[in-house]
Parts: sequence; structure tokens; C-alpha cells
Amino acid sequence: MVTGDQLKAKADRFHEEMDKKKSQKTKTKPQSPNFIKRPSRVLNRDYINEGESMRALQKEKQAAALRKLAASAKEGPAGEKNPVSTKAVQKTQEKRREEIQAKKKAEEDAKAEEAERIRRQNAMKGRV
Repeated sequence: MVTGDQLKAKADRFHEEMDKKKSQKTKTKPQSPNFIKRPSRVLNRDYINEGESMRALQKEKQAAALRKLAASAKEGPAGEKNPVSTKAVQKTQEKRREEIQAKKKAEEDAKAEEAERIRRQNAMKGRV
């Protein structure tokens, strides 16, 4: 049988051994980083220094050129504007409109048929 005193003595010995091990190891000492002082110099690059960057200017020029090209594409050779819609566009619009109307009619027919079925079913309940 183990007594409380024996457990305490064992725990004390354990802690003493741990303290010895801890004292044998050196602790890590924080050191400040060894930064090297660099001379400050100005970069002679327009796209890095202050002001509008070259890339932004190039993008702006490209965007303006694309807008001009798009505007010229809308106009014909003599400055005539192309029509807003063509026959193909009109036909696709009409086809889509017909499909939508057919779908609505089918839904309405289905609703009417369901209402008729429910009316007949309720009429039969009264007979039984």
C-alpha cells in the first residue's frame, strides 16, 4: 500500500529532476534583427513614381480607341446608323413570344381542367 507521504516524496523528486533538466538547457534569448541601412535613392521610372502611371494612361488610350471603334461600327460608311433590329431578331422575338403565349395557354387550360375535375368530384360526393 502506498501512503500520501510516499506519493509526495516521489512527486518532489520528480519536480527536482525536472528543475535540473530545465536549468541545464539554455533559454532562447530574443535578438533584434540585424537590419542593414540602405541608401535612399529615387527611382527614375515614371510608372513607379508619383503622378499618373504609364499603364493607366495606356489602358485609358486603349479604352478610348475601343469606344471610337464601337461608335464607328454602329454607323455606316456615310454616317448612316444601322437599324436597331433586323429581320432575324424580329423573327426570334416573335417565336419567343409565341412560345410564351402557348405556355400560358397550356397553364390556363390545365387550371380550367383541374377546376372542372374538382367540380365533378364534389358533385359526385353529394350523390353518394
